[in-house]
Amino acid sequence: MIDFQSKVISDQNIRAMLIENIREAWEFVYEKYAATMYGIIYNLTENGTLAEEIFIETFVQLKEKEILLNINCEIRPCILRYTNTFARQLLKDRGIVLIENHIEKKSFINILSSQNITLHELAVKVNLTDLEVKKKIRVEYIELSDRNKQHQKSIQYMKD
Repeated sequence: MIDFQSKVISDQNIRAMLIENIREAWEFVYEKYAATMYGIIYNLTENGTLAEEIFIETFVQLKEKEILLNINCEIRPCILRYTNTFARQLLKDRGIVLIENHIEKKSFINILSSQNITLHELAVKVNLTDLEVKKKIRVEYIELSDRNKQHQKSIQYMKD
């Protein structure tokens, strides 16, 4: 097993590993993006069990359809857009109405993952600098990750 704590790997290296079909690349993708993917899905459903189920389907499809091999952009925005779009479609296919979440409406991550808009276009739209938008996205990313970690702790506590 790879020690993710001591080894930080760039998206470029992950992409190269994916292209070379190195299995560990998917472990890096999971370690780096699972919490955010889950957070996006949870914000759409506000149901932990459903979010987990959709997350698994999303991650499997990401791998099986080789989405990350067929992109011309960075991995992070691609994963965020794919997660948002795929989760919304799954919910729609199941007849589940999306939760209108005030957090989601204001989330820069949600805007970038649900609209065809660049970071710079978002900055102009909200009257901030590119750097300010990047900082806000970083904070949101950490919050999504933390929210997922708290959810995982709750699940573990209930199992114990």
